[in-house]
Amino acid sequence: AGGGSGGKRKRLSELPSQLLTPLVTFLLENPKLQIIKSSIAFAEVHSTAVAELTKKAVKSKISEVGEYKGSRWEIKAAALESVGMSPEEADDLRPLAPAPAPGASKKKLEKNTAAAGGVAAW
Repeated sequence: AGGGSGGKRKRLSELPSQLLTPLVTFLLENPKLQIIKSSIAFAEVHSTAVAELTKKAVKSKISEVGEYKGSRWEIKAAALESVGMSPEEADDLRPLAPAPAPGASKKKLEKNTAAAGGVAAW
C-alpha cells in the first residue's frame, strides 16, 4: 500500500481570494451569526463552488477581516478596502434593525411602534 496521488484531495488551509467579497457580504448580512456559526454556514454555502473549502479556513479569514462587537460584525477598514467597499456600502448591506425576538411582548412592540411615529421600529 503505497502513498501517492490517489485518494483524498488536499483541503484548503486558506480561503481563496475569490471568496473574500462574498465572505464580507455574508458577515454584514448575517449579524446574528457569531464566528462558529458563520464559519459553518459560509463553508456549507460555498463548498459546492470550492470543494476543498474548510470551516477552519473560513474561521481563520473571518478573524482576519472582522470582529464581532455589539451583536454585529465590524469589518476592518483594510478588509473593506481590499474588496472595494466603502463603510457606507457596508452599512447598506446590514439589516435595518434586528427583528423582535419571537417572545417579544405585544406591549413592547406597540411601544416601539409609537416611539417610531407609527412605523414599526423593525
